[in-house]
Order: sequence, then C-alpha cells, then structure tokens
Amino acid sequence: MYLQPSQIRHVQLDFTSKCNLLCPACARVERGAVNPRLPLSELEWSPGVDRFFSPEFCAQLDYVLFSGNYGDAAAASGLPQFVERLLARGLKCISISSNGSLRTPEWWSDLGGQLKGRGQIIFSIDGVGDVNARYRVGSNWEKILANIRATAQTGVLLRWDFIVFRHNEHQIEEARELARRLGFNQINFRSPSRLSLQPSMGFEPPFNPQYAPQNAQQLSQIQAKYGSFEQYVKQTRIHCKTQLDHPSVFLDFRGEIWPCTWLGAPPYLPAESQQSIDLEKLRRYYEPGFNSIEKHSLAEILAHPFFAQDLEQSWRNSDQRLFTCGRTCGENFDYTCLIRYSNSHMETLKARSSCT
Repeated sequence: MYLQPSQIRHVQLDFTSKCNLLCPACARVERGAVNPRLPLSELEWSPGVDRFFSPEFCAQLDYVLFSGNYGDAAAASGLPQFVERLLARGLKCISISSNGSLRTPEWWSDLGGQLKGRGQIIFSIDGVGDVNARYRVGSNWEKILANIRATAQTGVLLRWDFIVFRHNEHQIEEARELARRLGFNQINFRSPSRLSLQPSMGFEPPFNPQYAPQNAQQLSQIQAKYGSFEQYVKQTRIHCKTQLDHPSVFLDFRGEIWPCTWLGAPPYLPAESQQSIDLEKLRRYYEPGFNSIEKHSLAEILAHPFFAQDLEQSWRNSDQRLFTCGRTCGENFDYTCLIRYSNSHMETLKARSSCT
C-alpha cells in the first residue's frame, strides 16, 4: 500500500492554474503563451475540501505546501481565506511559494501577518534585477522588492529559491548579500536538474561545479551501464520519495489526489510525452474520479486498487512501470531539486523556527 491516511505528514497543493508569468520550462507555457488546453481555475473550499482537511487530519500534518505544476498560489483570489481556514483547523505550518511579482505590498503584508509563527513564504527569484526576467518572463523587479520588504516587516519566515543557470551564476554572491539585507532566513541555490534530460529548454547549466546538476554525471554512468536512460527507467530500483522520505500526497487544482506532483503533472503538458501517455492509460483503466476528493474520502482513495496495490506492484514490473516513477525515484538518478537532495544547496542566513 502506498500510505495509510494516518501516515501522511505533508500535503502539496497545486492550488491554482493561474499565474502572471510565462516561464519557458513551465508546464503551463506553450510556445511563449499560456497553453490553450489548460483550464484556468483554482481550488475552492468545497464540501470535498472541507472533508479532506478535517481538524483531525490537519492536526497530524507537519505542513501544507502551496506549490504546484501549473500556477502561482498568489494568483488565486481565494488564497487568504483558504489559509485562514487551514490555520483555524490546527495546521502547524503552511508554506507558500510564489514568484513575488504580483499583488500589492499591502496584500503581502496581510499574508505574512497571517503566517507569522505558523508558516513561511518562499520567493522564487532566479537572478537580481533584470536578469530574473530572463527565465521569470514577465516579472517586475521593483514590484518584487516592494513585496518582499512588506512581507519581511511582518516577521514571517522567508526563503529565497534561486535556480542557478549559466546566465545568472555570476550573481550568486550578490543574491546572498541582498537576501541578508532584505531579511530572508534562508536562500536555496537550486541546480537546474531537468537540463540533463531536457537540454532543448534554451537555458544552460552553470559552469560552477558546486551548482551544476549532479545528475549529469549520473546520466553518463546510466547510459554506459544500461544502454539508454529509457532502459534504466524500466530496470532501476524505485525509492519513492513521497512514500518513504516525506510521507505525503499531492492535491491538484481539480481536486484529484496523486502520490506526488510529478505523477499528477501530465494532463495539460504542452507536448505529448511518455509521462502523459502513461497517465492517460491509467485514467482510462480506472473509473473516472477514482481519486477525486469530491467523490471519495482520503481513506477511500488510498484504499483504491491504484494506491493500495497497483502502484507498488508496477515498480517491480518493467512493462507496467510508469515512466515518471523510474525517472524521478530511481535509485541512481536524482531528477529533483528538492531540499535535502543533491541538487538543492540550502544556506541559513539567520535564526528560524522549526516550521519547514
């Protein structure tokens, strides 16, 4: 079984498909514009959400992370009200990730006040000044600074996530010093781990070996041993990160539960991939809504054959295995840049509480 409801400690929430930017590698972007197949919506506090985030469930969670595949949580009109309800149900910690280039300083000040002592805000900014907009297309640097300053004044925990590309690696020390001045508790320099498999993204990894994707060397070793990455994906042992390392589920903006953000990503990907082919087969195999919180309780969803047996069985069968599982959680290739893995370089700038 993937997990029992009582084992879950984290929930990642793809709260909305709305965003103000057009980052080239984002799943919502197709040829420089918003993917026309992507529905623009956000998760509302429906009966299903109310049942899912029960006071008992909220009390057992270490945190809820607002960060997903398609949108920026701050773009959703209902975010402050959603946060208020979660906190009222006894949730220990809420973490919200945003590009910071939307809303007003007053809005951010209110959000920071809500989360002080019970959460953190993560600003995803990939460069200083105009350099940030090279990847965060459409962002406004002065607006970002104003919003950060307003948030910092509330005393809420702040983290800066900085993806290190070749075009911004010369700003690492400048970003570190600016983070200190602005009041960030942490800065996380993230290696662009996907570039090893997707070199056509139009961006290059940094020269600095400290921040270059650690999986580039792993990929060479895999190709020498298995003949191809595709064969590795079919044969590698699976170490499921969201089952074993940080027990969690992923809730998307349509109200569907998946084991992780990677498995739930493909429905609106701009181009067909093995991921999207696999997920479409899976959707056709099971009844519609088998993982919907509007139709089922969390216990019912986790007791469904997909979660209860089929997912883990697929890890032991090369013909049934989902490509996403082998790529993301294979034991010899670190695809992600999650904290505490090799492509994340977290630095503490000042004291912080235990809220993640």
